[in-house]
Amino acid sequence: MALALGLASLLKRLLGSRQKGASNWRRCRIEQIEPRQLLSFAPPIHIGAVYFEDSQGQDVVGDVLEITWSGGAPGTQLVELRINTDKLGDGLTIGDVLFDTAPGGLGAFASSPLTIVSHEGFSVIAQAVADGSQRLVLRFSGFDPGERLVFTIDVDEQGFLGQNAVAEGNEFEGSRLYATFTAPHYYDATGNDMFLDAYDFKLLPTGLDLPREEADETC
Repeated sequence: MALALGLASLLKRLLGSRQKGASNWRRCRIEQIEPRQLLSFAPPIHIGAVYFEDSQGQDVVGDVLEITWSGGAPGTQLVELRINTDKLGDGLTIGDVLFDTAPGGLGAFASSPLTIVSHEGFSVIAQAVADGSQRLVLRFSGFDPGERLVFTIDVDEQGFLGQNAVAEGNEFEGSRLYATFTAPHYYDATGNDMFLDAYDFKLLPTGLDLPREEADETC
Protein backbone atom coordinates (compact mmCIF):
# COMPACT_ATOMS: atom_id res chain seq x y z
CA MET A 1 0.00 0.00 0.00
CA ALA A 2 2.81 2.37 0.86
CA LEU A 3 4.54 1.57 -2.46
CA ALA A 4 1.40 2.36 -4.43
CA LEU A 5 1.00 5.70 -2.66
CA GLY A 6 4.65 6.52 -3.36
CA LEU A 7 4.26 5.86 -7.10
CA ALA A 8 1.11 7.95 -7.26
CA SER A 9 2.88 10.84 -5.56
CA LEU A 10 5.86 10.61 -7.97
CA LEU A 11 3.55 10.56 -10.99
CA LYS A 12 1.70 13.61 -9.73
CA ARG A 13 4.94 15.54 -9.30
CA LEU A 14 6.12 14.60 -12.81
CA LEU A 15 2.85 15.70 -14.40
CA GLY A 16 2.93 18.96 -12.51
CA SER A 17 6.50 19.61 -13.63
CA ARG A 18 5.55 19.00 -17.27
CA GLN A 19 2.67 21.47 -17.08
CA LYS A 20 4.81 24.19 -15.48
CA GLY A 21 7.70 23.79 -17.96
CA ALA A 22 5.69 22.90 -21.03
CA SER A 23 7.70 25.33 -23.17
CA ASN A 24 10.80 23.19 -22.68
CA TRP A 25 9.22 20.11 -24.18
CA ARG A 26 9.70 19.16 -27.83
CA ARG A 27 7.00 20.03 -30.29
CA CYS A 28 6.46 18.32 -33.62
CA ARG A 29 7.10 20.60 -36.62
CA ILE A 30 7.15 20.19 -40.41
CA GLU A 31 10.04 21.99 -42.11
CA GLN A 32 10.65 22.45 -45.82
CA ILE A 33 13.97 21.02 -46.99
CA GLU A 34 16.02 22.10 -50.01
CA PRO A 35 15.10 20.47 -53.35
CA ARG A 36 17.10 17.45 -54.44
CA GLN A 37 18.45 17.88 -57.97
CA LEU A 38 20.41 15.32 -59.93
CA LEU A 39 23.68 16.43 -61.48
CA SER A 40 23.73 16.01 -65.26
CA PHE A 41 26.64 14.89 -67.41
CA ALA A 42 27.26 15.99 -70.99
CA PRO A 43 29.88 14.56 -73.35
CA PRO A 44 32.83 16.93 -73.92
CA ILE A 45 32.71 19.28 -76.89
CA HIS A 46 35.47 19.17 -79.51
CA ILE A 47 35.78 21.86 -82.17
CA GLY A 48 38.38 22.05 -84.89
CA ALA A 49 39.31 24.69 -87.45
CA VAL A 50 41.73 24.13 -90.33
CA TYR A 51 43.29 27.05 -92.19
CA PHE A 52 44.67 26.59 -95.72
CA GLU A 53 46.76 29.27 -97.44
CA ASP A 54 46.56 29.90 -101.17
CA SER A 55 50.33 29.78 -101.72
CA GLN A 56 50.24 31.34 -105.20
CA GLY A 57 51.07 34.63 -103.51
CA GLN A 58 48.82 36.75 -105.77
CA ASP A 59 45.60 36.49 -103.71
CA VAL A 60 43.73 35.22 -106.77
CA VAL A 61 41.43 33.28 -104.46
CA GLY A 62 40.82 33.58 -100.73
CA ASP A 63 42.44 31.41 -98.09
CA VAL A 64 40.21 28.63 -96.76
CA LEU A 65 38.96 27.92 -93.24
CA GLU A 66 37.05 24.71 -92.50
CA ILE A 67 35.27 24.16 -89.16
CA THR A 68 33.35 21.28 -87.60
CA TRP A 69 32.62 20.09 -84.07
CA SER A 70 31.20 17.21 -82.00
CA GLY A 71 29.90 16.33 -78.52
CA GLY A 72 27.78 18.20 -76.01
CA ALA A 73 24.41 17.48 -74.41
CA PRO A 74 21.37 16.69 -76.60
CA GLY A 75 20.35 19.84 -78.45
CA THR A 76 23.74 21.55 -78.21
CA GLN A 77 24.47 24.03 -81.01
CA LEU A 78 27.41 26.22 -81.99
CA VAL A 79 26.11 29.81 -81.94
CA GLU A 80 29.20 32.00 -82.31
CA LEU A 81 32.72 31.71 -83.67
CA ARG A 82 35.47 34.32 -83.32
CA ILE A 83 39.03 34.40 -84.65
CA ASN A 84 41.61 36.82 -83.25
CA THR A 85 44.98 37.02 -85.00
CA ASP A 86 46.50 39.52 -82.53
CA LYS A 87 48.83 36.94 -81.03
CA LEU A 88 50.32 39.01 -78.20
CA GLY A 89 47.39 41.37 -77.67
CA ASP A 90 49.50 44.39 -78.63
CA GLY A 91 47.88 45.34 -81.92
CA LEU A 92 49.22 44.64 -85.40
CA THR A 93 52.94 43.91 -85.04
CA ILE A 94 55.57 41.97 -86.99
CA GLY A 95 54.57 38.33 -87.35
CA ASP A 96 50.84 38.91 -86.91
CA VAL A 97 48.38 38.21 -89.71
CA LEU A 98 45.43 40.33 -90.82
CA PHE A 99 42.30 40.03 -92.94
CA ASP A 100 42.64 41.80 -96.31
CA THR A 101 39.03 42.02 -97.48
CA ALA A 102 38.95 45.05 -99.78
CA PRO A 103 41.21 46.96 -102.22
CA GLY A 104 43.34 49.68 -100.67
CA GLY A 105 44.33 49.94 -97.04
CA LEU A 106 46.48 47.25 -95.45
CA GLY A 107 47.37 44.12 -97.39
CA ALA A 108 49.53 42.96 -100.26
CA PHE A 109 48.56 42.33 -103.90
CA ALA A 110 44.83 41.64 -104.33
CA SER A 111 42.21 41.13 -101.63
CA SER A 112 39.35 38.72 -101.02
CA PRO A 113 36.23 39.34 -98.88
CA LEU A 114 34.73 36.90 -96.41
CA THR A 115 32.77 34.41 -98.53
CA ILE A 116 30.70 31.53 -97.13
CA VAL A 117 31.37 28.52 -99.34
CA SER A 118 29.36 25.82 -97.53
CA HIS A 119 27.00 25.69 -94.54
CA GLU A 120 24.63 22.79 -95.12
CA GLY A 121 22.05 22.22 -92.36
CA PHE A 122 22.40 25.58 -90.61
CA SER A 123 22.35 29.32 -91.24
CA VAL A 124 25.03 31.98 -90.92
CA ILE A 125 22.97 34.81 -89.42
CA ALA A 126 25.70 37.43 -88.92
CA GLN A 127 29.28 38.07 -89.96
CA ALA A 128 31.67 40.87 -89.10
CA VAL A 129 35.24 41.55 -90.24
CA ALA A 130 36.79 44.86 -91.23
CA ASP A 131 39.42 45.29 -93.93
CA GLY A 132 42.88 45.26 -92.35
CA SER A 133 41.54 44.02 -89.01
CA GLN A 134 42.60 41.07 -86.88
CA ARG A 135 39.15 39.98 -85.68
CA LEU A 136 36.45 37.97 -87.40
CA VAL A 137 33.04 37.09 -85.92
CA LEU A 138 30.41 34.65 -87.23
CA ARG A 139 27.04 33.81 -85.66
CA PHE A 140 24.88 30.79 -86.49
CA SER A 141 21.45 29.29 -86.13
CA GLY A 142 20.97 25.50 -86.10
CA PHE A 143 24.69 24.59 -86.27
CA ASP A 144 24.53 21.00 -84.95
CA PRO A 145 27.42 18.60 -84.22
CA GLY A 146 28.92 16.98 -87.29
CA GLU A 147 27.91 19.82 -89.61
CA ARG A 148 30.59 21.77 -91.41
CA LEU A 149 31.32 25.39 -92.24
CA VAL A 150 33.70 26.36 -95.04
CA PHE A 151 34.55 29.97 -95.86
CA THR A 152 37.28 31.90 -97.66
CA ILE A 153 39.00 35.17 -96.86
CA ASP A 154 42.35 36.72 -97.76
CA VAL A 155 44.87 36.52 -94.91
CA ASP A 156 48.13 38.48 -95.17
CA GLU A 157 51.16 38.66 -92.88
CA GLN A 158 52.56 41.81 -91.33
CA GLY A 159 56.23 42.06 -92.22
CA PHE A 160 58.97 44.49 -91.17
CA LEU A 161 58.30 47.08 -93.89
CA GLY A 162 54.79 46.10 -94.96
CA GLN A 163 52.42 43.23 -95.62
CA ASN A 164 53.22 39.89 -97.23
CA ALA A 165 50.57 38.16 -99.35
CA VAL A 166 51.55 34.66 -98.18
CA ALA A 167 50.53 33.73 -94.62
CA GLU A 168 51.16 30.02 -94.22
CA GLY A 169 50.51 27.77 -91.23
CA ASN A 170 53.58 28.91 -89.33
CA GLU A 171 52.51 32.56 -89.72
CA PHE A 172 48.90 31.84 -88.71
CA GLU A 173 50.10 29.90 -85.64
CA GLY A 174 49.37 31.73 -82.39
CA SER A 175 46.03 33.11 -83.58
CA ARG A 176 43.12 32.14 -81.34
CA LEU A 177 39.72 30.58 -81.96
CA TYR A 178 36.78 31.29 -79.62
CA ALA A 179 33.55 29.26 -79.78
CA THR A 180 30.26 29.66 -77.88
CA PHE A 181 27.74 26.83 -77.51
CA THR A 182 24.18 26.70 -76.20
CA ALA A 183 22.00 23.77 -75.08
CA PRO A 184 18.55 23.42 -73.46
CA HIS A 185 18.68 23.50 -69.63
CA TYR A 186 22.40 24.39 -69.62
CA TYR A 187 24.32 27.63 -69.28
CA ASP A 188 26.06 28.80 -72.46
CA ALA A 189 29.64 27.58 -72.72
CA THR A 190 32.56 29.43 -74.33
CA GLY A 191 36.01 27.98 -74.92
CA ASN A 192 39.11 29.02 -76.82
CA ASP A 193 42.32 27.52 -78.14
CA MET A 194 45.36 28.50 -80.18
CA PHE A 195 46.05 27.60 -83.79
CA LEU A 196 49.11 25.36 -84.19
CA ASP A 197 51.30 24.57 -87.18
CA ALA A 198 51.79 20.92 -86.12
CA TYR A 199 48.43 19.74 -84.83
CA ASP A 200 47.79 16.06 -85.56
CA PHE A 201 48.45 15.15 -81.92
CA LYS A 202 45.42 17.29 -80.98
CA LEU A 203 43.16 16.55 -83.94
CA LEU A 204 43.37 12.76 -84.15
CA PRO A 205 42.08 11.95 -80.60
CA THR A 206 38.94 14.04 -81.24
CA GLY A 207 37.84 12.01 -84.26
CA LEU A 208 36.83 15.21 -86.08
CA ASP A 209 36.58 14.85 -89.85
CA LEU A 210 39.12 17.52 -90.80
CA PRO A 211 42.23 17.54 -93.01
CA ARG A 212 45.46 16.60 -91.28
CA GLU A 213 48.64 18.64 -90.97
CA GLU A 214 49.46 18.75 -94.65
CA ALA A 215 46.36 20.90 -95.12
CA ASP A 216 48.24 23.71 -93.35
CA GLU A 217 47.00 24.88 -89.96
CA THR A 218 44.42 24.10 -87.29
CA CYS A 219 43.48 24.44 -83.65
